[in-house]
Amino acid sequence: MKPKINGIITLALFFLPIFLTAKITKGPYLTLPETTSMTIMWECDTNNPVEFIYWQKDKTPKKQIVNSFDNHDSLFLYRVRLNGLNVDQKYYYSIIAYKDTSSSYFQTNPPKGKPFTFASIGDSRSNHDIFNAIADGVSKLSPRLIISMGDLVKKGENFDDWGPHFFNPAKNVIDHIPHISTLGDHETLTNYNGYSFYYYFRNGVNVDKMWFSYDVGDVHFISLDYRGVNNKEMIDWFKNDVKQSDAKWKIVYLHRPTYNLGGHRSNWGGEKWAQLYRENKIDVVFAGHSHIYERFYPMRPSTEKDAWPVTFITTGGAGAGLYDAVQNECAAVSKSVNHYNLISISGDTLKFKSYQLDGNFLDDFKIVKSNGKYSAEYLSLVKPQDVMDIYMKFANKLVLSFNSIPTTENPSRQTIKFYGDNLPANVPFKLMLSDKSSEHYRIEPLEGVLKKGETFSGTIVVYAKDKLKQKQGYFDPPLSFNVVYTYNGKKYTVYGAQVEILQNVN
Repeated sequence: MKPKINGIITLALFFLPIFLTAKITKGPYLTLPETTSMTIMWECDTNNPVEFIYWQKDKTPKKQIVNSFDNHDSLFLYRVRLNGLNVDQKYYYSIIAYKDTSSSYFQTNPPKGKPFTFASIGDSRSNHDIFNAIADGVSKLSPRLIISMGDLVKKGENFDDWGPHFFNPAKNVIDHIPHISTLGDHETLTNYNGYSFYYYFRNGVNVDKMWFSYDVGDVHFISLDYRGVNNKEMIDWFKNDVKQSDAKWKIVYLHRPTYNLGGHRSNWGGEKWAQLYRENKIDVVFAGHSHIYERFYPMRPSTEKDAWPVTFITTGGAGAGLYDAVQNECAAVSKSVNHYNLISISGDTLKFKSYQLDGNFLDDFKIVKSNGKYSAEYLSLVKPQDVMDIYMKFANKLVLSFNSIPTTENPSRQTIKFYGDNLPANVPFKLMLSDKSSEHYRIEPLEGVLKKGETFSGTIVVYAKDKLKQKQGYFDPPLSFNVVYTYNGKKYTVYGAQVEILQNVN
């Protein structure tokens, strides 16, 4: 509920200098929340001073004139940094211009030791009505913070996208709940360096180093730049940053998942970053990129019985078109559904709840620690990470594109490579058609052994059983492949994505 400040606005407008004639075009929105400070930003259509007023309930308002500090496409960006505020205190504020006013409130961060909640969402671009409903659902839960997995817009280089894709649908949420996003790949498409993201959210930092961290209550949040998977500077920063934190809970979030069954089958950082997470005792890793919901059981290598287990969650269902969901024994839940999440932190307990678009329950789990160690109940859920590491060797190569449509006589061919780096053992496998695809296609046998430290290269040769078409860049009927592999005497099935066709065929 917005604050009742009509009297203050009326009084301010009465004494407002005539040169204050700006109209607010984006925002206001909250950034950089701390226990004793808050940053409020907004955009206006003219480069004129704007009056900013803030106050605590039943206390005298404070005001200041604010000038723009940056601009783009004849629009001007404003920023107020309020310092010396009281800890965990609610404040009201108004931005007042001759053409426009905007009023809301914020609350400074809670101190260490005090319970609080935060929300997590991902990939909110494209479907504005869905994102707006997600934002409303999050707002009703009243979290102190929203973390986002990026892909806030469809084309980051297009400044016209930022209003309809992000700021308008989220308007009534980001004015009173800080929204802190990681960088998504749609903010950096077509070799764009993420300048728009930098402009609105990280203004003043190096545009090529979009990694950062901050604390809220008992949580240390770490946002990684998905472009820096092998960036030594980011890796060194990450290790040093975690080392300096004494927070009870450590949460990482970034755009691309390390483990991802459906959608893109992303394997960002592979075993290297999974190891970094374990060694630095990261509790939960959130990612988006694939537009689905996936929660993995806590995982660690089966050969490291005392290693720190990490929980990975794919949360990409805040507005972009949904992808396929795939089931696996290492995943507690995998669903193709729009959703948002609420995480409650209270001392040594983390409670997680996920909600569908209509507000109905989707998933929940709990993590409990004692003296920095996980409870026996949580540890009983741990799955062998090496199973997923092998799975991903195949999964992220089963996102395929073909250059031609096969016929009954003339096949389509595609080279495929699987890499055996860091394999715990040699892995026999067989590539085959998915059950539904086998009704319309046939394939020449392709099987072998993926050996430790080696690369397997083979050619997929696929024929049609009947006449085919293409539909929106895909084969019609759909074409997809599975891989069945054997590890430690057990068979596992890897489900591939629907195959794309790269050329138009009549």
